[in-house]
Amino acid sequence: MNKGKLRIVVLKVLSARAMSGYSLMKKISEDIGWKPSPGSIYPLMTSLLKEELVDVKKDGRKKVYSLTEAGK
Repeated sequence: MNKGKLRIVVLKVLSARAMSGYSLMKKISEDIGWKPSPGSIYPLMTSLLKEELVDVKKDGRKKVYSLTEAGK
């Protein structure tokens, strides 16, 4: 899957509920049968944070991502 498609899939999954990076990888794997690697998810999440499309909150050791208004 290319970077642009993964971006859209991540935004779509986060539109349903906030998730950690690991949960995102697992959900995408369940939905489309392809598991993105940490090396593709986490740089994408950093990019989405810089673009202010997602917000992140710490939950213990986990980071939980959710969509911002701009991301919706």
